[in-house]
Amino acid sequence: ILQFKSYLQESVESIRLMQSLDHIMQKKTNFEDEQDSIKFKKRTTASFKESKRHIFVLLFSTFILFLLILSLFVASDVQSLKSISRFKTIDKGVSLVTLLNYQIFLLAGNFLYWATFYNQPEMMFRNTDIKSQLDANLKFLQLANSKLIDAFPKEGAAIYGDNVNQLLFTDVCSYLASTTALQNACATATGGNVLGLLGLNENYFDMVNTRIYKFESDPSSASLSVALDYYTARMGGTVSTSINAYTYLRTELYDVFIARIQDETAILTKLFIGMCFGFLLATVLLKFFMLDRVRLIANMKNKVLRILPYN
Repeated sequence: ILQFKSYLQESVESIRLMQSLDHIMQKKTNFEDEQDSIKFKKRTTASFKESKRHIFVLLFSTFILFLLILSLFVASDVQSLKSISRFKTIDKGVSLVTLLNYQIFLLAGNFLYWATFYNQPEMMFRNTDIKSQLDANLKFLQLANSKLIDAFPKEGAAIYGDNVNQLLFTDVCSYLASTTALQNACATATGGNVLGLLGLNENYFDMVNTRIYKFESDPSSASLSVALDYYTARMGGTVSTSINAYTYLRTELYDVFIARIQDETAILTKLFIGMCFGFLLATVLLKFFMLDRVRLIANMKNKVLRILPYN
């Protein structure tokens, strides 16, 4: 009986020991689980912070990229508006030069026609009274220089080029054909090539005005003969020089127009390529970097929410 009692006592102590060991192991397990949870939270928090930092950097980079695209778009619009303005300016110059070329030639014919039929007031010129038409032509020529200066200011050399300014203000003969007859006529008309096209216009206006005054003072056959001789000797050379100068000027403006189109097209093409590249880069950045990173963070949050309640 004593031996059985001793065995029984040992068995009870073993049970207590096992219960104590189980209790200790349970505490150890709970402590380890708590430590693992803390470590997991720290790692998750650090990962979230790192991901948020990456997202912020990507958002900032995307914002800068879109600002660059917007700048290229604005630059393209500004360049287009500048191009339109330049083309309008050149077109205005071409139209004016074409009209002046026509008016110079018309004025010479109108003057001779008026002198020839001075005593026949019923004669018409372009369905208008001859003298009225002549006065209208003279008035237009009188305003020609102010219109030319308005259309071709000296500071506009960046648009038209130096040749246009030289032709208008200082030199005519150098831009005409090198034929002997034309160069001689130009030298006579410009007083030895010391006048530009503006000065030539003034001389031509003064010539016609003076001839009209002299002929009206003595509208005889002799005066008509003198007028014809004067036209052949002096006025004809001025008309020829002016017409050739305006023809050159119109051709020069056409060449400038074509050159400007090519330059503006090249600039706008570069801006367009830059915008396309920027849009492509922004799309890649958003799709393969930022959106994937956001998706990864969302998945991590879902995992954390599933795990934390069990701890």
